[in-house]
Amino acid sequence: MIENIGEEGRNIYRNFVLCDIFFPAIYALTFSSLIFLVLGASKSWLKWLFLIPLLTALFDYVENIFIAISFAGFSSPDRLAVKLASGATQTKMIFNILLVLSLLVTIGVWIIGISRKR
Repeated sequence: MIENIGEEGRNIYRNFVLCDIFFPAIYALTFSSLIFLVLGASKSWLKWLFLIPLLTALFDYVENIFIAISFAGFSSPDRLAVKLASGATQTKMIFNILLVLSLLVTIGVWIIGISRKR
């Protein structure tokens, strides 16, 4: 992919990665806080779901770091950095699925809690 997007594409992507510094932290803190507020007092394992957004953000940052390393040495990209970036991307995608599922569970628990109060 790095070769196919050309010099202009790499410059655009590099700028995008710079903007992507804040996004993972924002969604991780927002979703973790939401999950913790709803499930934090729970005595079940569900209270630990707040970690999923944090891990998703962690792998997003790892991905960005290794992409930046790959771009920095474009003339001869570090194959290990490319493989690690790819692995981080795949892991992040798995955690994104888990994040959506954990949000659905959180919403379900919240709705059940509201209905029980009535």
